[in-house]
Amino acid sequence: MVIAASAILIEASATLAQLYAQEPRWGHAALEFEERLTRLLQATAAGLTAAADLAAAAAHAGGQESGADVLDGIR
Repeated sequence: MVIAASAILIEASATLAQLYAQEPRWGHAALEFEERLTRLLQATAAGLTAAADLAAAAAHAGGQESGADVLDGIR
């Protein structure tokens, strides 16, 4: 099973190398994928954390809005 998976990865790598040789612009985007995904996930986590903090503060302050109402207003 591992040998078959390795063969598939090697074949895919060779295919991608050929594709990137034909379309160099695509290879550049693939090299930046991990960095872009990391930034996206960090921004998402920061936004979700901020929204949760805002909802918790609203609920703790006992204002007119509940934490759920605050989150609905953000969405």
